Amino acid sequence: MKLNLVPARTGVAWAQQGVRTFIRQPLLFFSLFMLFMTVAAFVSLLPVIGGALGLMVIPAMTLALMVATEQVSAAQLAHIRVATPLAFVAALAAVRQRARPLALLGLMFALGVFAAMWLASLFDNDPLQRAFQPDGKPDLEVMQSASFQMAIWLRLAFYAPISLLFWHAPALAHWHDVPPVKSLFFSWVACFRNVGAMTLFGLTWLGVSLVASMLLGLAATLLRVAGGGFGAAAIVGGSLALTAMFFCTNWFIFRDSFRPS
Repeated sequence: MKLNLVPARTGVAWAQQGVRTFIRQPLLFFSLFMLFMTVAAFVSLLPVIGGALGLMVIPAMTLALMVATEQVSAAQLAHIRVATPLAFVAALAAVRQRARPLALLGLMFALGVFAAMWLASLFDNDPLQRAFQPDGKPDLEVMQSASFQMAIWLRLAFYAPISLLFWHAPALAHWHDVPPVKSLFFSWVACFRNVGAMTLFGLTWLGVSLVASMLLGLAATLLRVAGGGFGAAAIVGGSLALTAMFFCTNWFIFRDSFRPS
């Protein structure tokens, strides 16, 4: 395995390839994503350790969606259409095959996220906790405040290094049999060395997200006007699909960042 340096413009191609791949098999990727999100939601209900267990699912979900993306991408190059059930099973089989390293990566990911959240909380009075009223409803006044927006950006800043550490780690453990701790190091190096492409990818995906948010907002407004109460469902469903689409980009970033030695 060798690190491959790519031009900055490759970041745009990664986003485009992820979107196109998702559109070819939306049911496959959305169902895989929702399966792991459902598991994460259920284990999160457990007392004390539930939050950590929910976060531990993320590396496994990342690998599953990457394997599914590889299957669809390879089928596209061969001018065939991969069967959704076969790709679904292959993705879950990959997770089962790498269960031990994925579990360790999941534990380290949970610890990293908790550490980032704790560090961020030291710099503010945690308006995220005050964003919801006792009955669970969002407090719009708090959410629109400058302190709340600053808290969001602060947490993103602390979370970014964690994200880069784990960006390629599940794939390195699966395709190159790299031990979990080493996979974190190689993931960080790959993201840092291809910082131009990663930055342009992030900006491109930000644009995709903004356009999708506007379209979802428009659809929700039209549904509310038409009646039936489906506006909120459209926003939630669309946001989940957009997140699943984002995970489809990971395979292309990994494929172009590493090459067999």
